[in-house]
Amino acid sequence: MASSSTTGSKGNAESIDAFHGIAPRTPTCASEPMKKPAYDVFINHRGPDVKSTVASVLYGILTGMQLSVFLDSKELGSGDFLPRAIEAAMSSALLHIAIFSERYAESPWCLAELSFMLKSGAPIIPIFYYVDPSELRRVDQGNEGRYAQSFKKHEEKGRYLERLEEWKKALHIVSFYSGLIINSKDDEDRVLKNMKNIVVKSIKNVPLKVAEHPTGLEEIVNDFEENTTQSVEGDQGVRIIGIWGMGGSGKTTLAKELYNRKFLLFERSSFVFSVRDVSIKDLYQKQKKILQDFGVQNASFDNIEEGKEALSRQLRFRVLIVLDDVDSVNQLNALLIKDRLERGSLIIITTRNYDVLKTWGITSIYKMKALDSLYAKQLFCWHAFTQASPPDGFEELVKMFLEACHGLPLSLMVIGALLYGESCKKRWESLLHKIKRILPDDIQQILKISYDALDEEEKEMFLDAACFFIGENYTLPIELWDGLEWSGQYTWGRLLNKCLVECDEYNYIRMHDHIRDLGRNIAGKQSPYRFWLHQPIINVQNEKENRVGIHGIVATPYRVGWSNIHGTNKTTPEAEMVRITGEVDFRVWCWNGKLNVKTNSGTWLLSPSSVGLKYLVINGNSFNEVMGEVSGELVWLRWFEIGQRKLPSGLSKLRVLEIYGRRYGDENQLEELWGETDEAPVQLRELIMSDCDKFQGFPKSIGHLNHLKKVVIFGGHNVRLPDEFCLLRSLEHLVLDDCNIQSLPSDFGNLSNLRYLSLCWNELRRLPASFKNLKLLQYLNLNCSSELTFTPEDFKNVTKLEFLYLTWCSKLGELPRHITNNVSLRELDVHTFSRLRKLPDDIGRLSRLGRLTIDEVLSTSLPTSLGGLSSLTELYIVSCPNLKSLPDSLGCLSSLTKLWIQCCPELERIPDSLGDLSSLTELLILDCPKVERLPDSLGELSSLKIRIERCPKLESQRSEFNQATE
Repeated sequence: MASSSTTGSKGNAESIDAFHGIAPRTPTCASEPMKKPAYDVFINHRGPDVKSTVASVLYGILTGMQLSVFLDSKELGSGDFLPRAIEAAMSSALLHIAIFSERYAESPWCLAELSFMLKSGAPIIPIFYYVDPSELRRVDQGNEGRYAQSFKKHEEKGRYLERLEEWKKALHIVSFYSGLIINSKDDEDRVLKNMKNIVVKSIKNVPLKVAEHPTGLEEIVNDFEENTTQSVEGDQGVRIIGIWGMGGSGKTTLAKELYNRKFLLFERSSFVFSVRDVSIKDLYQKQKKILQDFGVQNASFDNIEEGKEALSRQLRFRVLIVLDDVDSVNQLNALLIKDRLERGSLIIITTRNYDVLKTWGITSIYKMKALDSLYAKQLFCWHAFTQASPPDGFEELVKMFLEACHGLPLSLMVIGALLYGESCKKRWESLLHKIKRILPDDIQQILKISYDALDEEEKEMFLDAACFFIGENYTLPIELWDGLEWSGQYTWGRLLNKCLVECDEYNYIRMHDHIRDLGRNIAGKQSPYRFWLHQPIINVQNEKENRVGIHGIVATPYRVGWSNIHGTNKTTPEAEMVRITGEVDFRVWCWNGKLNVKTNSGTWLLSPSSVGLKYLVINGNSFNEVMGEVSGELVWLRWFEIGQRKLPSGLSKLRVLEIYGRRYGDENQLEELWGETDEAPVQLRELIMSDCDKFQGFPKSIGHLNHLKKVVIFGGHNVRLPDEFCLLRSLEHLVLDDCNIQSLPSDFGNLSNLRYLSLCWNELRRLPASFKNLKLLQYLNLNCSSELTFTPEDFKNVTKLEFLYLTWCSKLGELPRHITNNVSLRELDVHTFSRLRKLPDDIGRLSRLGRLTIDEVLSTSLPTSLGGLSSLTELYIVSCPNLKSLPDSLGCLSSLTKLWIQCCPELERIPDSLGDLSSLTELLILDCPKVERLPDSLGELSSLKIRIERCPKLESQRSEFNQATE
């Protein structure tokens, strides 16, 4: 922020224009790596008003929390180019704080920064410093307030006229944010005193994305809490609450918001989406999801009863579990063992079926209500106009739409998004007339209006997604659509903006079930057909010219480790045959089991003359026998239990190849992808292989695949990487796990675009000298590399790592010399027989590290710099045989919530400074026989749960800390 309020010079005007080169952030689900933030917090303010007072005090508080804070007078050097430095700070900051003082709007710098901050997408905390928030909304009202007067002066002087409307809009938006109001010295003291907790909550990652515009959500949460606070089920003190309402009423949104607010209060937490979509016998997959969220990896069972036993062992903790969209008591019985839940646990269940809750004995049931008129209006307007209120001339039309949508959030969002950018009132009136003819509870027909407004390409992609690709990573069908020469990425973005599709935090495609059902109903009733149901016989009659329009068939599901082939888990007997009269035009063929598909004439349905097939999923069949020469049209091939030595030829348009070998027996298996003399699939973008035990490695022509971005191989014996593999300059994601790799090519560092690398369970001894050239690498997993050692230069230029895993690397001895240069590192695991001599003395430089495991470190003490790990939330100190003391600096770990000290036989003292860890909720001390006493100050941490086991000298303190024992 410029410290002067006079910024009218030409130079400053040009500098301010530099802020407007950034486009608004549009909805996307691309899995782009997170950029390292240069600052945690950016303070936007007018210098003469607050720099020497509240801004400077705030700066001191935040920097005292070990946060990196941008305040221009503190951060800018005399030679810095002001706009460039400020823009870089705003672009990278995790949080913005805007201090609205009385003369704030006089400064075009302040206004330009605010507009830029909104576009950046990071959260903003407004502080209204002796200013009423309504002033920010009255800038067009003559002389009503300082802000309106300031804008009037800008207009009179003819300055920044092309920017004024944008700045007014930014002020208007932020005025509705939940902010902090200072109207007195007492207010100022109170705000600054609470600022630490406010900032920590704002920048701390929450697990679930709730809603782009959570309009009215705060009031709904308050109503929920008021009506359910006292509800406890049974004598064990467990709260079980049902959220009941019709589809599209906001049940899942409310549940996600509650989960985000409460998960830190519990020892274990899990949110299970879309329970109703899973068949009863497949519920063990949801059981595994809960266990995985609880930290139990690789749970091994394949039936519900074994899963219930595994779950019951984890329910001795205070847990938060949300089961979303339940429609059966059997689902509840499989996922919750009611009598094993620990006192203080909270269970939230969302459902459309009231009887499910009553039958299971739940008495605390919150019924979802329609949004009240104010919040319904804001939600609709955000999607229709990207602002909270309608523009002039649209007030009455908006009011009528609100009445037609009956306060249902899904309708408000979808219809509002449909009208976005539509300025013709006759178009609005025509759409309103359609909606008014629909019954209030017929949400399907309301949503169909939005579908009807799509262009043909949008309709095709929407129907494909609804029928075939829910649960897939969104990038895969985009490759399919691009292979059809559609505008895959662009059109997908339009569907996102219209609220017809969405992506979860893992980039998998999701749809509200109303929208999904709409798409499937349309697809099953009109040509070209899409079939996804599991019927014994699918019978389609011929149409004109003896040609049948079928774009896809998805038969019984075949599970893969991380996703389903299609978006349903319902299992019924697999289709015995598909009877179709006439020729077909397939794009999608997904079939599990032996293909037995023929036309009435007795010829193979999938004949070269009848298929324009783009996406094929088969299981164990002979590809050539079924497909003939049609492979040249394929864009996406997924093949289970492949029984051929190599792939068929002619895959010239293939973009995605997934191969899953035979898990049992010694039948024919894939040995090579293609021969050295065969034509390579040069359009390939993704290659995924699993359980191909006889696969020997890549052909030299792999280097010709200039578009290849992702290679994933699980379980191959003696996989070789030819030198030509290092020519893959587009490769970003490489997984070669359990492939018995002993060395990497010397030019491996030439994979200059590599960001994600996993080489687990291999026989690597050294990394090649060129490894240090992987300057963009962000994720590195070398777990279970038992022979691996490092040279001092291996990580010299590798400075962008965020995740590093080195467990079971028993010959390491020490961490790489330059590892602490990776100041963006968030997770570091080095444990289980790694036998490190010591940790780096400057490990405290890793200020963004969130989790650290110290295991088998042989030194007698730990570095004092550990106290500099200001972002650390979990610290595990395990099996350190010589460790005698812990550094007092541990008391500086202000974010620490979990501390485990385990199997340290020589440890004698727990530092008194642990009592300063106000965020600590879990302390475990196990097998530390020489520790005599815990600091008394730990008893003042009301939310702390302490667990002591096999520490005889600490037995006397159990009762003091209300210690629970097994």
